[in-house]
Amino acid sequence: MERLFLEDCLLAEQQWEQHSLWRDMHLDIGLLAVGTYWDDDLFQRTLIEHWNGEVWNIVSLPNRGLSTPPIDALVGVACISASQCWAAGSNDDMNGVGQTLVERFDGTSWTIVDSPNSSGSNSFQSVTCATPSQPEECWAVGLTVTDLGRAQTLVEEWDGSAWSIVSSPNTGVYDDLLGVTCASQADCWAVGFYSGVTNDQTLIEHWNGSLWAIVSSPNTSTMQNNYLNAVACASASDCWAVGYYANGNFVFQTLTEQWDGNLWTIVSSPNPSGAQDSELYGITCASLAQCWAAGYYASGGPPQTLVETWQAAVMFQ
Repeated sequence: MERLFLEDCLLAEQQWEQHSLWRDMHLDIGLLAVGTYWDDDLFQRTLIEHWNGEVWNIVSLPNRGLSTPPIDALVGVACISASQCWAAGSNDDMNGVGQTLVERFDGTSWTIVDSPNSSGSNSFQSVTCATPSQPEECWAVGLTVTDLGRAQTLVEEWDGSAWSIVSSPNTGVYDDLLGVTCASQADCWAVGFYSGVTNDQTLIEHWNGSLWAIVSSPNTSTMQNNYLNAVACASASDCWAVGYYANGNFVFQTLTEQWDGNLWTIVSSPNPSGAQDSELYGITCASLAQCWAAGYYASGGPPQTLVETWQAAVMFQ
């Protein structure tokens, strides 16, 4: 029996993305969802599904299939236009070491595009494309595991002709970027976490058109683990990052932060009553007054879907 996991869903225009959230717009390509599945031989394969307005269909796409057993997975998707989309993830090489995986849609079919790797085990966690799209600019972010318990941020850029590694800062012994978005070509954000002195803490980096730099981001406490999984911008002065933190009772609670053009601050977000685990993994904004976040919660049983919305000045569950 095949096991399927869909990681990211996108309406193919701009960068309306992140984990099964989309805007109601009409484009020829419709909706795309990416992820991975295990076939009958327990080989892990890339997965893309397409919504044509009526039904979801699996789309044919390539796999590297280098390891034994093969491991190929996609975790993010972004589109510049209906004839240019990108999906990113990772695959294991013949030695079982993780390598970046990038696939491109040209309006007809998906093909693997070469992407560089740093020394170590590499994987992408998210991909986005800046608009307007001339010149082309797309970004993929993730991490490179360099040693046991050590990792560095990984950032790569598509400049219209090739993917290349762009220097990105690190602040801990384990730094991981999980989400990326662009308000414009010279204004992009990447979020994740790093291992602090005692606990994991939020990590936010900003691209100003020339370099990536760490921007101060709040945490609920230096004694609590804090994670940011996704980021979206309604404008250059209104961006949102979501994730979760572990409170004093080691119960995971939703974490929401907002950029107002000057600094990032924590914004209160609800949690289902009685939940022992509430986590947000995706965020998108339809306007300055309306954003949506998605994830899951658990209360001792199977995880349940969790969707929250920001309406003007209040976050509702």
